[in-house]
Amino acid sequence: MAGQVRYIVLSDLHLGAENSILTSLQAGTTLADSQHSSPALTSLVDCLRDIVAANGGGEPPTMIVAGDLVELALASPVLSLPVVAQFAAALAAGEPVVRDEAVFVPGNHDHHLWEMSRERSAAEFLRAGRPREQGPASWHTSPMFLTKPPCYRAPLLEDAVHYLRGTERAQVRVVYPDLALTSLDGERAVLVTHGHYMERVGTLFSAMARLADPSSPPLDDVDTIERENWAWVDFFWGSMGRSTRTGALIEKLYDSMQDPRAVEAMLGGLAAAVTKRQNPLLGKIESWGIRRAVGHIVAGRLHERERDQTGEVIGAGSRQGLAAYFTAMRNTFARQWERPLPSDVTMVVGHTHKPFSQWWDDPGWPAGGMRVFNTGGWVVDHVAPQPLMGGAVVLVSDELDVVSLRIYQQVGTPSSRAITVETVRPTPGGEAFAEHIRSLVKPDEAPWLTFAVAVDRLVIERREDMRKILEGDLKLLRE
Repeated sequence: MAGQVRYIVLSDLHLGAENSILTSLQAGTTLADSQHSSPALTSLVDCLRDIVAANGGGEPPTMIVAGDLVELALASPVLSLPVVAQFAAALAAGEPVVRDEAVFVPGNHDHHLWEMSRERSAAEFLRAGRPREQGPASWHTSPMFLTKPPCYRAPLLEDAVHYLRGTERAQVRVVYPDLALTSLDGERAVLVTHGHYMERVGTLFSAMARLADPSSPPLDDVDTIERENWAWVDFFWGSMGRSTRTGALIEKLYDSMQDPRAVEAMLGGLAAAVTKRQNPLLGKIESWGIRRAVGHIVAGRLHERERDQTGEVIGAGSRQGLAAYFTAMRNTFARQWERPLPSDVTMVVGHTHKPFSQWWDDPGWPAGGMRVFNTGGWVVDHVAPQPLMGGAVVLVSDELDVVSLRIYQQVGTPSSRAITVETVRPTPGGEAFAEHIRSLVKPDEAPWLTFAVAVDRLVIERREDMRKILEGDLKLLRE
């Protein structure tokens, strides 16, 4: 029998977000419905249950969420955490789909959960009265390996699921920013990360530090990247997003990025506010300067935002940034691994919301490169159809063979029926694993057909919601 499914990897669910198809919305609003689950969420879980049933008994696979599980940047935790509980309840209903303990690799939209985990661990360390030299090697990142202490947990997620489901406490193991799975012989590895440091905006503080002090060390280690930028990531995608009036403004900025009219109106409003006390002639001059200068900066950031690169699966800037981060990951892995580098390596990333599967050249690895799988995402960011955007489930066998189950894409209607199973330079065992998964996918039968129909409808609804949101934001910005 082909390898069984040992790990299920998902990312960018953005549970609680108004544009997530895995989040049900209250009637007539764009607020998450804490009482009813999205049909896309429940049918997705049914599809996963269909896959896992073929394992033939034994221990269920482990769920790995590679970041942006819950929307904390642009939604209230009061609304988003119940949707996490809905997801957990669906996975546990009937025959459990996954093990009781999940592994969580936070992303930029739920980075604050990592801060809570590490602060809790630091408090426990202090209460224990242990010598400082017995503390973790880093206070900003966790070990990549599940076998290396300390063990970090996600108390907010665990408490929310326990409280809202009214069942036994869930267990969520947190590894940040990268997870490493290795074979017993050390020849194979699967590395999982969210990928938010692929974009220049993620390493803004590092860029500022090197501008002020060119002698600063290079960003060739994951701990250095996180240590220098954690406060910025937590602030911009967490604290500021959860602020009341400021958070609402940030949400409008996020929404308006795809609409040039909204961007122009936003710049006009900013210029008018700054120059309203000036005399008319000086005000016009300053307003022109502000619109031109700020517009240039905004245009540059819009050009770099990976989710807005709709014509290619990964833009040149993000590809360069991801390559640099892969190098930092390799250096960190080698330091913690303390053995020869594996000859067979697979990377799993998210963040871009555009799933892909490809061979990535990298002479630093023994094989000259590695497989890279992107898990895509589950939110509808644009009004127009986006053929490159969609969601994938990455499945990892007990031999660490990896396949990508491309389960939906945001094209026209119907959109989700072309479910594919992808591999990248598979081993003989990997190809057998892929064929095994292909044999389980039956697009014209339930639950696969049920999922496809739900996704088709929800993608259209979210596009219409986005259109209304943009029109409303445009009106407010003009006023």
